[in-house]
Amino acid sequence: MAILSREQKWELQSGDKFSSHEIFSKLIKREIDKNILCRSEKSKKWKAISSRFRVMKSYGILHSIGQGGFGKVYKALEIKTKRIVALKVPTDNFLTNYIDERKSDSGKSKEQMKKEAKAKIGQLFSQEVLLTARLNMSPHVVSVVDHCVTTPYIALEYCSGGTLSGRMKKSYEGKDVLLWIYQIAKALDAAHSLQPDRMIHRDLKPSNVLIHDNVLKVSDFGTSKMSYDSKSLQSLDGGYTPFYAAPEAFDGKATCATDIWSLGVMMYQFVTRMYPFEGGSIPELIMKINFKPPVPLQKNQKISIANEVIDLINGCLEKKGINRPKASECMAIVDGLLHPESKTKPKPHVAPKIIDECQDGESDEDEVDFGNLGW
Repeated sequence: MAILSREQKWELQSGDKFSSHEIFSKLIKREIDKNILCRSEKSKKWKAISSRFRVMKSYGILHSIGQGGFGKVYKALEIKTKRIVALKVPTDNFLTNYIDERKSDSGKSKEQMKKEAKAKIGQLFSQEVLLTARLNMSPHVVSVVDHCVTTPYIALEYCSGGTLSGRMKKSYEGKDVLLWIYQIAKALDAAHSLQPDRMIHRDLKPSNVLIHDNVLKVSDFGTSKMSYDSKSLQSLDGGYTPFYAAPEAFDGKATCATDIWSLGVMMYQFVTRMYPFEGGSIPELIMKINFKPPVPLQKNQKISIANEVIDLINGCLEKKGINRPKASECMAIVDGLLHPESKTKPKPHVAPKIIDECQDGESDEDEVDFGNLGW
């Protein structure tokens, strides 16, 4: 798969020479025939422009950078500003699942249902993006740049450092773990503190945490609910991930504490490189998450970490949401360990003695992989 860059040089069969950016610009303005042949300075292989270049509204697609349960993500070039963004587009599979889960005896044709589904997904995009944009000031949340309703996509801040799940495959130390916890907790605190309504992520996991200039940024605040609500995505293989799901999540409930549970699972992973709950099937996994204690962290511990963090992890994995610490408490505990000279020793999280049951229900080389882009 070829990876396009904005200043890459191309020769057209007509003899003209343009950069990738210039070709994208001409395609958007319809100043160039997409069927004309072109070749790069490196490959010298002639192919139609349409097989190498794809545009969506005001963006030129450079290459695919990932795919999740909700959609495919492309590295894209905003033509007007030359800014690099991450363009998230729902896949054909998501559209098909969306239609299948809403089938009725209405007698509508498949094309009508597809058109309605695209419109509905576009509306959901608009609603969720407007909500997520409230977090644009947070340094640890991926910012929303743009979105479109008629041709559903979301343009997001581009993060060049990959995902936290990728970073976890490399070596790291206890200090790294503390920094990761602090930054993720800070992102959650920003979301959980929004007024008048708090924002809940619902699908927090390492693959939804991006890295840019060594700074962690939580992504998918806007689209997580759509993935989470799609029944066909509730599997061990992708989308909404049961390994990180809190007990109440399997009943369709989600509160701020649900995100804290997911953070607890991630922290456990940081220290042990394992999940606190594992099962060979979803029913077995759900049973353990709901009724069994996690495997003792010390039994699988691979990273040296302060006892306060171990206590914090156990607190985040309390079965009852009200017994889990808040994001701000997680931040305070870890900040005290990162800066002991300027902080008093943090108090360990203690679950309240009185449990309010009501609170649990709070509310190659030349082939560009475009995937299902443009449905």
